[in-house]
Amino acid sequence: MGLSARLVLAIVFIAAAWPKLLDPQGFAESISNYPLAPQASIAIAARLLPSAEAVLALALFLGFYLRGAALLCLMLLALFQVAMAQAVFRGIDLSCGCFGNEPASTISWLNFLRNFTLMACAILVLKYPNSAWRRLTELRRRPKLQT
Repeated sequence: MGLSARLVLAIVFIAAAWPKLLDPQGFAESISNYPLAPQASIAIAARLLPSAEAVLALALFLGFYLRGAALLCLMLLALFQVAMAQAVFRGIDLSCGCFGNEPASTISWLNFLRNFTLMACAILVLKYPNSAWRRLTELRRRPKLQT
C-alpha cells in the first residue's frame, strides 16, 4: 500500500518537474498568471519548485527520508490546491502549469480531484513509509535455517 502510493507520487512529481526544468521561463509565465506572488519572486519560484519536485520524486523513488518527502509533497499539493482554487473562484481562466506549458491543461475540477488523490497517496506514505520495502529487506536479512 505504502509502496504503491510512494511510486505513484514519485512518477507524478518527476513527470511534473521535467518539462518545467527544461523550460523555466515558460513555467515562470504560468506562475505569473496566478495573481498570488510578487513579481520579484516568480523567477525564483520557477527555478525552485521544479527542482524541489524532482528531489522529492527521487527521494520517494529511492526510499530516502520518506516521511519528510511525503510531508513536503503534501504541503506542495495543498499549496497548489489553494492557488488553483483562488483562480477558479476569482474567475481567472488559465492553464494550470502543472506539467509545464500545456495549452490544453486549463484548470478544472479534475485537477482538484487529481491533487486530492495525490494528497491521499502522500498521507499513505506518511502512515506506511517503508512497509513493503522493510518486509522485503527483512526477508533477505533473515538467517537461513540449517538442516
